[in-house]
Amino acid sequence: MISRCGLSPNLITGVARTLAAELTQAGVTAGAEILDVGAGSGVWSLALLAAIEGGHATALDLPDV
Repeated sequence: MISRCGLSPNLITGVARTLAAELTQAGVTAGAEILDVGAGSGVWSLALLAAIEGGHATALDLPDV
């Protein structure tokens, strides 16, 4: 399956997990608040929440996205 941007969802998920790991190593701490504007499927927020204990995400996007 290819996403609308032409990338494999597995590739996008892998990149999101890598970003989440980098952010936690850079000092993003437990209980962090995440604002995901243009969230789409929420893959970025979900990856961050999986890496950040007790995190909270607010995801915003246009309807039907």
